[in-house]
Amino acid sequence: MGARGLSTTAYTRTSSCARRRCCGGTSSGCSARPQETELGRDFTDDEAAEYERQIKLKVAEHQAKYRRDAMLAKMAAIATSLERAAEDVRRAAEQSEHYGLPNAVSRVQHDLAWLFPNLGTDNLTTDLVAWIEMDAEIKRLGGGNEPADG
Repeated sequence: MGARGLSTTAYTRTSSCARRRCCGGTSSGCSARPQETELGRDFTDDEAAEYERQIKLKVAEHQAKYRRDAMLAKMAAIATSLERAAEDVRRAAEQSEHYGLPNAVSRVQHDLAWLFPNLGTDNLTTDLVAWIEMDAEIKRLGGGNEPADG
């Protein structure tokens, strides 16, 4: 297990994989890496380490993209909620003459008191922390030099 939240498949190395002999490494229980099967031999330690690094990098890049998309979607949802709340405040102000100013103010205060704790900014923060961790993992594994935000 790499950085928190990063899981990769652990491969067991055996020099004589009985399953590989019978299935060519296509069985889901076979521990042979696809490139090893193509080579017709086991990876060297350096090749195995590079393969593991590449897999971890792909997982980290995928997770960084997922977190980025989640943050952008959440920000759009927050903007929509705020726009809706702004319209409700305008409507309450316009209707204050009909329903009374104290009722309008009370309604606006109630709506805003409910809205701000329920915008979901805690999820946005959690996604940002996870994205920063994945970005650091990508850089550690030798991935892109710029942040994975684009």
